[in-house]
Amino acid sequence: MLVANSIPVPLWRLFGGASNTITTDITIPIVSPTEASKLASKYYNEGFETFKLKVGRDLNADIEVLQAIRAAHPECQFILDANEGYNSEEAVEVLKKLHEIGVTPVLFEQPVHRDDWGGLGYIANVARNRYGISVAADESCRSLVDIYKIAEGNLADVINIKLAKVGVLGALNIIEKAKTAVISHKIVV
Repeated sequence: MLVANSIPVPLWRLFGGASNTITTDITIPIVSPTEASKLASKYYNEGFETFKLKVGRDLNADIEVLQAIRAAHPECQFILDANEGYNSEEAVEVLKKLHEIGVTPVLFEQPVHRDDWGGLGYIANVARNRYGISVAADESCRSLVDIYKIAEGNLADVINIKLAKVGVLGALNIIEKAKTAVISHKIVV
């Protein structure tokens, strides 16, 4: 906010503009399939159609949770947030199993450890080219150095910028680099 005030530019413009609409998701934690289905129904009745599922502890349990929610709400969409919980083989296996049951997440967030650059790129390539799914770098995007690595290696389609991690100026620098990478690497902020 200090940067916006010092130049003087409204904060909303500094971060790229404004919109009259907003679409958001709601997070369902790692719980049993029954509890996940109940939460999804509660949230769906409140108007949410996209569920961000915390996954990554147990591949088979994750699939069961997705199946339970899908059975109750076949029209909903999913974002999977593995929080570094899978290795690259497990992440690809999740995508394969989901494809087999007709579930295509809109986003697969941080499927592998933050420093597993090769795994992140491999999963992004498989997800993008085989299943049409975008992969997000979250914990892997901690600095401007990381965004260069992600963009130059085409390691993710989306980056998740957290102000608490990089600060406002760091976020602005990352956004600027991401904008220059959009054409050649399809990075989205």
